[in-house]
Amino acid sequence: MTYLLCHAGSRLKRVQKGYCGRKNATGRQLARVSAIRYRETVWSDLFPGNFHTVHCFQPAILATEIALDLSERQRKRTVWRLDGGSGSEEKLHWLLRRNYHVVAKGMNHNRAKSLSRKVLRWDEYRDAKLGEVPGAHDYPQPVRVFVKERSENGKIIHSYYISTLPTASKRLFCKIMMRAALLK
Repeated sequence: MTYLLCHAGSRLKRVQKGYCGRKNATGRQLARVSAIRYRETVWSDLFPGNFHTVHCFQPAILATEIALDLSERQRKRTVWRLDGGSGSEEKLHWLLRRNYHVVAKGMNHNRAKSLSRKVLRWDEYRDAKLGEVPGAHDYPQPVRVFVKERSENGKIIHSYYISTLPTASKRLFCKIMMRAALLK
C-alpha cells in the first residue's frame, strides 16, 4: 500500500485522514499487485486514507485471479510475497486454502517473541540470527516457519516468516527473502 497525500480540504474521492506518518494528513491508499519479474502492475485500486492493508488483501487477490484468469493449476504455481501488514493468520489460511504458495512476514510481534523461545538453534546471518521452528499443523498446506532475532538500539527484536516454498536450508531461505526485500 502506498499513501497518496492530498491537499487539505481536497474534494477527491476517498480522501481521509490516515496512515502516512504525518499528523492530520489527508490522502488515499493505493493498493497494488505487481508481477515483479515482469515489472508490471497486475491490479491497483484506491482506498480511503484510513484503510489498512489488511482490508484490501482479499479484494486484491480475487481481482488478480480475474485479471490473470488463474486456473487451479496456475494458482499452485503462483507465489504471493507478503509483508507484515498484509494480514492476519486468518487471511494467510484463506490464501493457502486457495492453493497458492506464500513467502510472508508475520504480523503479530507477540507471536514472534513466543516462537523465538522455541528455536533450538540460531544461525548467524549478516547482522541477525535466524532459527526455524516447526510449522503449526493447522495450516492448509505444509509450511516452514523461520524466526529472526536482531538488535536495534540495544533492544532485541523478533520477527517471523512463513513459507510454503521447499528450500533446502535457512541460508537459501535468507537469500530468497533478501532478494524479496522482506528480511530487512
